[in-house]
Amino acid sequence: MKYMKEKYNIRKYYFLIIIFVAVLIRCINLTQPLLEGGSTRQVENAMIARNFYENKLDIFYPYLNDYGKDPVYQLVEFQLIPFIGAVIYRILGGVYEPVLRCIIIFFFALSVVVLYKFVKYYFDETLALCSVFVFSFSPISIYLGRAFHYEMPMIFFMLLTLYCFSLWKDTMKPIYIFIFSISFGLALLLKAINFYIILILIYLALNKFREKIFKKAELYVFLGVTSMVVLSWYIHAHAVMVKFPNKYSIYYINSFGYIWQMIKYWLVNPVFYKINFDNLVTYTLTPLGFTLAIVGFFLKMENKNELLIYVWLLSACILFAFVPAQAGQGYYQIHFLIPCGLLIGKSVKKLINLDFFNSGILNKKLFVFCILIIVSVVVTRYSIGFYRVPANFRNVVKAGAEIQRLTKKEDLIIASIENSPELLYYCNRNGWPLMIDEEARRERDETEAIDVSNRIYDPIRILEQFRKEGAAYFVSASVEKEFLANQEFSNYMFRNYRALTKNSEFIIFDLKEKIY
Repeated sequence: MKYMKEKYNIRKYYFLIIIFVAVLIRCINLTQPLLEGGSTRQVENAMIARNFYENKLDIFYPYLNDYGKDPVYQLVEFQLIPFIGAVIYRILGGVYEPVLRCIIIFFFALSVVVLYKFVKYYFDETLALCSVFVFSFSPISIYLGRAFHYEMPMIFFMLLTLYCFSLWKDTMKPIYIFIFSISFGLALLLKAINFYIILILIYLALNKFREKIFKKAELYVFLGVTSMVVLSWYIHAHAVMVKFPNKYSIYYINSFGYIWQMIKYWLVNPVFYKINFDNLVTYTLTPLGFTLAIVGFFLKMENKNELLIYVWLLSACILFAFVPAQAGQGYYQIHFLIPCGLLIGKSVKKLINLDFFNSGILNKKLFVFCILIIVSVVVTRYSIGFYRVPANFRNVVKAGAEIQRLTKKEDLIIASIENSPELLYYCNRNGWPLMIDEEARRERDETEAIDVSNRIYDPIRILEQFRKEGAAYFVSASVEKEFLANQEFSNYMFRNYRALTKNSEFIIFDLKEKIY
């Protein structure tokens, strides 16, 4: 009995060490600009948080500044996380970007705790520790555990949904179904695609109640209330998008048509499978983790609860089939991380219990230590890039600061950095992003299966159109690779407009009057 108690205490310390180290490595370089990884979504979320702070704190009308003078309402997701960021901004009395990273780190820590409890509930403490370890030190988790994305809060609410549902079905205590309904609603509000976990919930329910699940009146009541709240939000979002159409409207005005178009294009495209396989083997699981996951997949099931892993994997595959265009973005792989982590845990358990370690050839503790060293090297190899600003965005913050110094708050800006809002965000001005490389823009649109027949790709024509709509300044934060690379465009700018600032890092033009 004493031995079992000591073993339990040791495992508890293992968990505390994992979560402490995982949080610590996510706090490294906390003040880094939001420009690593999927930076577009990061700065869009940060832009919404700043707009909440500087203007009206209205969560029902979140907006961006990247489509001219008028607000661009962005209701693709329920903007809970930027709202929390804006509230903290108001408490602190200013915009402090590290706050946004801290919010995500907080949700990561909560996710680790719930994941540990959930896996321990269905399996055992060893598998729970393995799953938490994989979840904590996967490169994609390290990135999403400190980047201002919705994925980590979303994972937290999904895990809380599954855990509380499990507790409710086994105890029938109302508090658990109450928390379940709130967390499930928030998971769906953050991203509608999280509806795929309904397959996991159905499996858990049928496994417990069989056909009796359909007689649980309280489940219908709570799910009904949750569904009405979620549906009301998306009806509101659709109405706003129709009333104030913008570049995000396609997701609501013709959402089913757009989704079907993407499915037809991507699911028969080998590129879709290559991208997702590459992401899975590198930034999600690493080659070592992928190998262990494959081994775990084919290991014999030791108890019926292990079927949950395969149901979860199948659910994630169905999700990817329904949103193939979005799934190609690396951070969507987070949906595979938890079931794959369980498979890796199965392999590790089998490995450390081999008779090989009882023969005295290799000490088990030394073996585990060597594996940890290898994991550290591999994870560092795939994670190091998340702790620095990529070379193509290295001048964004400086260019933005110069724009703020030279211009007025009401001036409209054309910002050139890969047709993305990063530069516009750091300029803290309304305006438009502009991609100077017209061939790259055309290729991107064709890859996304967008109808390009009526699109304008000439950057000069686009710039002049923006100028007619009130653009007062042009700024490029990539002088060599973008601005000067398009000689026709750069020559046109030098001939027609006065350069206010020109150096190797960025260039700024006054568009209010032509120089001839």
